[in-house]
Amino acid sequence: MPLKKIIILAYFFPPANFAGSYRVGSWARHLHKFGYYPIIITRCWNTDQTTTTSQVEDNTFRHERYDTHEVYRIPYHNNLRDRLHTKYGDSRFVILRKALTLMELILQNFINAAIPYHNLYDFALELLQKEKDIRCVILSGRPFQLFKFGYLLHRKTGIKWIADYRDEWNTHQWLLDESLSRRIIRMLESRAEKKWLRTASLFTTCSDNWVTQISSYIGRPGRVVLNGYEDNLMAQRGQQPSAEAMTIVHNGTVYSSQPTEIFLEGYKKFIDTHPGARVQLLFPGVDNDPAEGHRIRQAMAGYERYYQTTPRIPKDELIRIMSSAHLYLLIGTQGVKGHHSSKIFEYLAMGRPVILCPDDHDVMHELMQDTNAGFITSTPDETAELLSDMYQKFKDGQPISVAMRPDRVAFYSRENQAGRLAKILDEVTG
Repeated sequence: MPLKKIIILAYFFPPANFAGSYRVGSWARHLHKFGYYPIIITRCWNTDQTTTTSQVEDNTFRHERYDTHEVYRIPYHNNLRDRLHTKYGDSRFVILRKALTLMELILQNFINAAIPYHNLYDFALELLQKEKDIRCVILSGRPFQLFKFGYLLHRKTGIKWIADYRDEWNTHQWLLDESLSRRIIRMLESRAEKKWLRTASLFTTCSDNWVTQISSYIGRPGRVVLNGYEDNLMAQRGQQPSAEAMTIVHNGTVYSSQPTEIFLEGYKKFIDTHPGARVQLLFPGVDNDPAEGHRIRQAMAGYERYYQTTPRIPKDELIRIMSSAHLYLLIGTQGVKGHHSSKIFEYLAMGRPVILCPDDHDVMHELMQDTNAGFITSTPDETAELLSDMYQKFKDGQPISVAMRPDRVAFYSRENQAGRLAKILDEVTG
């Protein structure tokens, strides 16, 4: 039986090094196992690119064919704002770049040409008009203006489409109305979200809470598809953790809504009671947000020998660092419901114990309990006590481990989540 063709239109896609890239990349690799042949339409990227405005080395149209899927890479055309930033950096033409950003945020709700990546839509429309056997289009946001393309493609061709919310948009619980310009933009985007999404067959997102929030807002049904982990990370379980120091790794971004200081205070209490302890706390990738890197350095002043931070690093280097860890750190998000940190899935695959601190009393708590992934602490004292117990095991040469539930861990693989998406596609395509 031939595979059903679908288009996945995504701004972020490998080899770009973003969380959204890996979500869509896994669908490209796995959906064929469940009866679908994805055709990816994305922009050109450099290998391991970590910023959206970098100059692209091979910025030419490319069509890549594989047995499992195909990829169209469309040239990236940076706008004046991004060209100014690339050439002059953060310090020059700040006011002009802010004005151009504001203009773009307003105009893109009305004019396709104001969207720097509108050539993705142009190509998708051309492909749909040429290949009549394409059954459905998935548009993965962010950027959420991609959903406008789904709305327009449906109007012009009648194609069914699915909106993939990797995050909430105008229902986001972190949104604050801080300025007049932001309130104007939010008003425009709120109207746009409701207008564009009314033609979607349904939407996917990352938690039941978000399904409820978004569905109530846009009036469309939603389904959960988690990010998951790649099965090849399981191979890292055979790697031995560092013998030089008990190593704790936090992978990637920290957000302002995450009270990192609770764990850090507990970590410092542990060090104070174990002078000269052979221990390292690593934050690979956190300096990608300079403010959050500064927050950690400020909290850890005087303890510099016991921690490290880095900018975002290539994926293979990150896996090497994670393989050296005895423990992984997961920071609970406060006041936000339904937020799965994508790093929890990689932690599960690597098979080392996870410390959730503080407890989010929400989806990450539930996932930790479901898989028996590790430990939950909510105060500095609880954290210091746990680290003391773990360090004693390290000094005694005993393994630092927990009895994870293999059947529940397997549920969170990217292959399994692609299967969930395939059942949603079955529902939409009939």
